[in-house]
Amino acid sequence: MIVRKVTIGELLDFVKSEEYLALCPKPISPLRAVSQAKNPAGQTDDVALIFVSEEDRLIAFAGLLPDELADAPEPVYSNSGWWVHPELGRKYALSVFLNALQSCNRRMFLTDCTEYTKSILEKTGLFHFQTPMTGERFILRFYLGNYFKSKSKYQFVSDLFSVFDGLGNMLISYRIKNWRKKYLPAGFTVGLQSEAGSELNEFIRTYSADYILKQDTDKLNWIVQNKWMTDNMDSLLVDYPFSQYAQSFRQEFLVIHKNSKVVALFLLSWRNHHVSIPYSYFNDKHLSDIVILLIDYLLKRKANSLVVFNPKLLPVVDQLNIPIIKRFNIVRHSGYTNELKELFDGKRFFQDGEGDAAFT
Repeated sequence: MIVRKVTIGELLDFVKSEEYLALCPKPISPLRAVSQAKNPAGQTDDVALIFVSEEDRLIAFAGLLPDELADAPEPVYSNSGWWVHPELGRKYALSVFLNALQSCNRRMFLTDCTEYTKSILEKTGLFHFQTPMTGERFILRFYLGNYFKSKSKYQFVSDLFSVFDGLGNMLISYRIKNWRKKYLPAGFTVGLQSEAGSELNEFIRTYSADYILKQDTDKLNWIVQNKWMTDNMDSLLVDYPFSQYAQSFRQEFLVIHKNSKVVALFLLSWRNHHVSIPYSYFNDKHLSDIVILLIDYLLKRKANSLVVFNPKLLPVVDQLNIPIIKRFNIVRHSGYTNELKELFDGKRFFQDGEGDAAFT
């Protein structure tokens, strides 16, 4: 039995090593390794990965992703992946996680863990969990045909639903047209950027007081330029327990101006035509208009759905009579170690993409 720690500075060599190539499954994907090696909040000697293996068989692993607090110099770390072999790894599950916890001096936070994971960590007495955050998934278009298209045995069902999707979306288009006439504000410009320029740093600083973790363009550009997902089947996909492939995946910066001044910046993630907003910054005075323009953009680009957890954005989306088909509640559990309790307690909250959520 081997217990191995890999630092950020070792990641690139590790994913090229014979040790890594022999492991089955892999404890990290090459895309994640390259990305984490470039983390602007990371140091070369930060532990990024701890795994247990036996005779080239991966038994368990836990990952760490360094980050920075908005107003404290000491680093903090999110848990990025916790996996155990379904038959051989159960007795090592907690020990590998606690090893990771010690490797980051118990300065760990979690932004989106399952109810089961939460129940395990609460029993250790080492973690404090916040009140569960409720978000919503807003269905913007009919897309059942596409859903069944990826399942070959449902080809007939896919064709049938595609017909109904087309009819349904045609009817929805009239409702959207009337909604635009009634609600779309004037005097704003909406544009896309592939990179967040340094000139946006001051805007981010001004409108990020509600967030727990440090916010700047270095962090945003690192995420967009170093994806963990690929939509290229010819890429080197490895045997890895977590997401690394999607039929389509892209990220973009949506910037909204009024009178030549920035009033909103959104980082949007598109995965198979479903959209999330990992990071958002906005002038509250224009919030209703900003949300309308955001939804209008997504409708024009034929987004299938939108997920929102941000406690400022969510109520506005609910109140604006947006032409959605259906909505579903989603619950997210977040917490942190007792060592961080004084720093994390208060009215500030996580961005939707904090931890590793923005990457997938």
